Amino acid sequence: MTKKWSVMPSKDGAVFKDTHRINVGASIVPDAKMPKSYFDLIEYQVGASVGNSYLSFNGKNAMQYAFTLGAGLPVGNSIVDVVYEYGVSGRTGYKQLQEKYHKITIGITLREIWFYKMLYQ
Repeated sequence: MTKKWSVMPSKDGAVFKDTHRINVGASIVPDAKMPKSYFDLIEYQVGASVGNSYLSFNGKNAMQYAFTLGAGLPVGNSIVDVVYEYGVSGRTGYKQLQEKYHKITIGITLREIWFYKMLYQ
């Protein structure tokens, strides 16, 4: 994924760099067709990303890394996604700052049948 930040004007003379990011991920559902327990229905997820920031310090771009672990928990007809992310942004060399963060994200996917056309009435 690429974003063109270099074309963005700045009033205070800041220089923006284009960003490049690579994301990789995988998920698995152990046995959704013939589940023996609730754990066979959970979608287990893992991912990683690496890229550079749009900010430049002393001519060097700050790097960004992130690793994620998640689970899609089925609740009735819906899914509740719980994701943990650990990331590092920036670097300590070149007189830059480095930020390490932990993030938890919770998302809900509602599965409703709104536009279902009945075959027989």
